[in-house]
Amino acid sequence: MQIQEAENQIITHYDVFAERPSDRHLLVGAVQAQEEQLGRVPRMVAADGGYYSQANEQKVQQLGVQYVSVPNAAPVAQNADSCRSAAGSNKGSVGAPEAKGGSVS
Repeated sequence: MQIQEAENQIITHYDVFAERPSDRHLLVGAVQAQEEQLGRVPRMVAADGGYYSQANEQKVQQLGVQYVSVPNAAPVAQNADSCRSAAGSNKGSVGAPEAKGGSVS
């Protein structure tokens, strides 16, 4: 089961599945369902790390979502390696991945 909420914990949509799908495959459909139900995409989307993929983040932004707060579910060491490689010459330092804050609206 997947439940979508808006502000003040108002349920805007729900899905019941015969088998449990990966959350990663549900984020874009959830945004599209809100657009169908309410006539617009949400301004902000927040979900747990199971919904994260770079493709999902890009797709919901293409649909019109301005703020996406879905943490990358990759292990911390993998995130640290990505930050090190992005930092280039700072081989000895480990940084945290950039945060993209937001809340459900």
